[in-house]
Amino acid sequence: MAKARTNNDPKDRRRIKRPRRQPEARATGISYDLHGLDPRTFQHLVQALAICELGPGVIVYGDGPDGGRDASFNGKLSYSTNGKTWDGYTIVQAKFRQKSGDDPQAEGAWLKGQIDAEMAKFSGVGPRCKRPEFYLIVTSVELTPVPPISGVKTAQRSDFRSVLTG
Repeated sequence: MAKARTNNDPKDRRRIKRPRRQPEARATGISYDLHGLDPRTFQHLVQALAICELGPGVIVYGDGPDGGRDASFNGKLSYSTNGKTWDGYTIVQAKFRQKSGDDPQAEGAWLKGQIDAEMAKFSGVGPRCKRPEFYLIVTSVELTPVPPISGVKTAQRSDFRSVLTG
């Protein structure tokens, strides 16, 4: 009578097919269709990503007026800009727009308008909200960097840098 083999038998281990490792995804060129979401679901996705990326100190804000933020974090992060580590008050803001067409310049103009409206909350006489040192905007808008229709350049025309730097 033959001896039954178990998973502990070295001969069986050789026959087990191991799954191949999938190549890691790269940020460049990845496109996700976020337009199947609604604004609330997109906001929840952004908040969950903020918690995963920034850590458990993230404060998430609910529906309704949010004071220019969907999430915030106060403290040191493992991110840097121009060699300077982010350390201070960070705001995460979600901006969702249903797919409106294939005009990147119009998409950029819409996003610029949204950014300008948010920045108004942090500037002027007696700003309504605490000004952050760092501001992350996450959007469903597709922007292209290609001139002359660059949605990225259009959105960058917002005056957010001068508002945030005082």
